[in-house]
Amino acid sequence: IISSAMAAIDFVRMVIAFCCAGAIARKGYKKGSLSGGGAISAMVVGGITLGITWRFGLALLLFYGSSSQLTKYGKHAKDKIEEDHSKESQRGTTQVLSCSITGVILAMVYVYLVGPDDISVDFEANATGSFILCAYLGFFACCNGDTWASELGTLSKAKTATLITTLSDVPKGTNGGISFLGTTASIAGGGVFWLGYFVGGY
Repeated sequence: IISSAMAAIDFVRMVIAFCCAGAIARKGYKKGSLSGGGAISAMVVGGITLGITWRFGLALLLFYGSSSQLTKYGKHAKDKIEEDHSKESQRGTTQVLSCSITGVILAMVYVYLVGPDDISVDFEANATGSFILCAYLGFFACCNGDTWASELGTLSKAKTATLITTLSDVPKGTNGGISFLGTTASIAGGGVFWLGYFVGGY
């Protein structure tokens, strides 16, 4: 699948895509939001995705851009709550790939089955392409919503969060803890991602 998918992609567009992705990854590395390994991973992921279709790549950049900005938002308040926040705010290879590899695989399956064409979701006209598009969007919408919830939920004025598994009160910043602000941010993050994808396609 990989060789067939890459063969279907325009070489010039792929070169441009990797140049753009490399420039963005380099900027993230200089700002400290990406580690060295994270920057290389981001360049590869971004280059492949942008090279497959512009809309796929731009959707990925929307996720990366909003996540990076929200990680820095309220940094001092987060540092008081989470001792390791400053260290965790720099994304490494594991973080980059865990939030992108599924999307990259879907994008490659898309170009293998449909081709490197930007299409709208239309199950009557192209059921296969629309299904993969929705899977791609759903994956990154979830990642975006999760990041927004984590970064903004920690700043909730509530003294504690609610652990989703037991509904007991836990300190803010606890994994699995939810708050009204965090849940609202999660919905907004997913919604903004979908909106950005469709607005960019028309």
